[in-house]
Amino acid sequence: MITSYSTLTTRVSDEFAGESFSANRIDLAIQAVEQDLNDNPNFLLDFMVVRETGSLTAGNSYITLPTDIKNIIGIILTGTDPIRSLENMGLGQFNRVYAATATGQPRAYAVAGVEAKFGPQPDSAYAYEIAYYGQILSSGSDPMSC
Repeated sequence: MITSYSTLTTRVSDEFAGESFSANRIDLAIQAVEQDLNDNPNFLLDFMVVRETGSLTAGNSYITLPTDIKNIIGIILTGTDPIRSLENMGLGQFNRVYAATATGQPRAYAVAGVEAKFGPQPDSAYAYEIAYYGQILSSGSDPMSC
């Protein structure tokens, strides 16, 4: 079973037993596969799920998304009773629904480039949790720990 970068390189090396591959060549092959998998939006595995927490700020509709994000699973407000799951909307629809400067407890979000935009604009601080599929980390770090 492949559980770390070290076991991955050993497995690749074992598969080509008798062949003359340098460690550098194996690393380059693994990096190429990692890039292909990261470029494929349909390649999503359970070990790639990441959860991060933060706080929305009153009067600020935006947060910066994590840099390793591949696909958002969902965003919830954790400091509310009950916990609220936010609706994911396309940016065009979001802008039509939340075009006004209304404030309140956010009900929805839309991805706008490297940011998530919340609507209505938060009227106070709200704790949130974002669950997403992270990209496979590049070789040199442990790609099994994304």
